[in-house]
Amino acid sequence: MPKQTFFNLQEPKKNKIIESALDEFSTYDFNTASINRIVEKAQIAKGSFYQYFEDKKDLYKYIIHHIMEHKMQYFAQCHQSDNFFSYFKNLFDAGIKFGTEHPKYASIALFLHNDTALREEILGEMEEKTHVYLKSLLEKGQKNGDIRQEINLDVAAYFLYHLNISIGEIYCKSHTQWENNEDYRALTHSVIDILENGIKNHSKEKL
Repeated sequence: MPKQTFFNLQEPKKNKIIESALDEFSTYDFNTASINRIVEKAQIAKGSFYQYFEDKKDLYKYIIHHIMEHKMQYFAQCHQSDNFFSYFKNLFDAGIKFGTEHPKYASIALFLHNDTALREEILGEMEEKTHVYLKSLLEKGQKNGDIRQEINLDVAAYFLYHLNISIGEIYCKSHTQWENNEDYRALTHSVIDILENGIKNHSKEKL
């Protein structure tokens, strides 16, 4: 994370560095991105950059953190639902809308998807926080009666975490194939329908 000197900056200068980094990382992948271009656009000396960040990866991780914080704030405004599965669908819908409204963020996500080692490193650092968030949603679902009481919520949260990653990977691998967001929305809803209803043919039990 950034050094305290970065957080001590006045907001306009801090925001200029963030915007410059967003421009760079949404145009180039991590390995190709240039600190020289970032500092030039931000109008700061290269020496100053190292007073704010350890290196390019430190800045990159901060930008990912910045995006995720923004996304969580966006989710907080998501349409609430008493039903766990309806709310989970709403979260995916909000994620699609968020990416559409913030194309730079979406571009960074696509670049990150193609860098397996860096993606795994960053996801590993975020996993615990995401697990806590998903478990809190599951606990609410259990209280509402949407989720069975005997379910191990830690295991369920782990499953949902990796399900979310898998859906994101499907989009990143084939995003150019989607004619519009409704196609991707239909995919996410079908996945959640399977999550809610399972794959077992219950009608067979009635025969």
